[in-house]
Amino acid sequence: MLLTIAPAAACADPPDAAVYRLIDQLRESTAKLRIDGMDRDWRGVPEMTDPRGDAGGDASRDVTGVAIAPREDDLCVMIHTAGTPSTDRFVFYLVLDAVGNDGDNFEIILAALGQPPVLRTYGKDRQPGESIPLTHAKVAVRRVVEMRIPYRDMLAGLSAEQAELLTGPKARSWMRIKTQTWDTRLQRVVDLGPAAGSFRLLKTPYPLDGPLPPNSAEPVVAAMPVRGQWVVAQAAFGPFTHSKIWAYDLVKVNGSGRQSDPVRSQKNSDYFAWGQPVFAPAAGQVRTAPSDFDDVVPRGTPAPANEGNHVYIIASDRFGLSMGHFQKGSVTVKPGEQVTADQQVGLVGNSGKSLAPHLHVAAWGGVFRAKTVPIAFAKVRVGLNPVDNDPWARELDRWQPRYGFLVSP
Repeated sequence: MLLTIAPAAACADPPDAAVYRLIDQLRESTAKLRIDGMDRDWRGVPEMTDPRGDAGGDASRDVTGVAIAPREDDLCVMIHTAGTPSTDRFVFYLVLDAVGNDGDNFEIILAALGQPPVLRTYGKDRQPGESIPLTHAKVAVRRVVEMRIPYRDMLAGLSAEQAELLTGPKARSWMRIKTQTWDTRLQRVVDLGPAAGSFRLLKTPYPLDGPLPPNSAEPVVAAMPVRGQWVVAQAAFGPFTHSKIWAYDLVKVNGSGRQSDPVRSQKNSDYFAWGQPVFAPAAGQVRTAPSDFDDVVPRGTPAPANEGNHVYIIASDRFGLSMGHFQKGSVTVKPGEQVTADQQVGLVGNSGKSLAPHLHVAAWGGVFRAKTVPIAFAKVRVGLNPVDNDPWARELDRWQPRYGFLVSP
């Protein structure tokens, strides 16, 4: 496959229309949700499940299913547990990714029954910050845990910038939560339940994919360089290392939305992306392919070499693709070598300026890597949940990566 410049799409893809129909269906069916601790009103709402049996055998804290309904004015959540849900204080935590493109934004903690849940923001270095009572929220715990969290309550705990992105014309099209439970006796997290994402249940149609940066050129189109399902952890012009470039970080996560087991591990081998094979997204000639940079400790001090071990391929039309942060010694191609599309070129690692194992991907508008250009992945499945049967998934002929979506070839 050669790198090509793609023509503009002439019309909306049929998969978008199917998603719009589901949004409208759920908007109507969830309009009269009763927060009564029963699950009957949630029939038909997509539920992400985890039947494994966790929480150290405590069925009251073992989250087996989660469904969310991001309605126009509030977020509704339903949680199934393996047994009757626990009513202990501060037992159910929801980690929300609801605004912006810089990762999880805040937590919602279920306080003691009869008291409102609490919204806890993140402070410096993602540490827990201020706690805000969600005074207008409604909670019921019977057969299931149900919550209705009005956005007006959330606004009190958000920065002005975040508040502008929660509702209104600048709001993102989707939300996602990660669930976990806490044991007050042991003072630790005892279960990581499933992650659940949903498009907002607004009157449609509205854009499912967020806007691209202004004055965007037509993208270079190439195959995804990895197999399986990956989340776009940072997109082009992201808030971190991509603030001025067209580049994308791909991360592999499990059903709970976490990238390692245990969470925040400092061992590379605990990360699901570690050691995954990387393939050439297009045919061409290898220009650079260093492989002797050390892999760094996850969540430690990144190395100064930006991409670390990487492969840079020049396509026949003189566009290039670079992929970075390979495992030390894993690069299998040499400068000057001709590669075919889908040829394996190395393994995902954690070399260079990296906090955890992932794959950095960028397209360049010339041999000498003077300027990055937009990229689109060809023939991909794009969704919101880390499962094979995601009801929100779309089969797209080409897709320009946006933050937070899960994508697979």
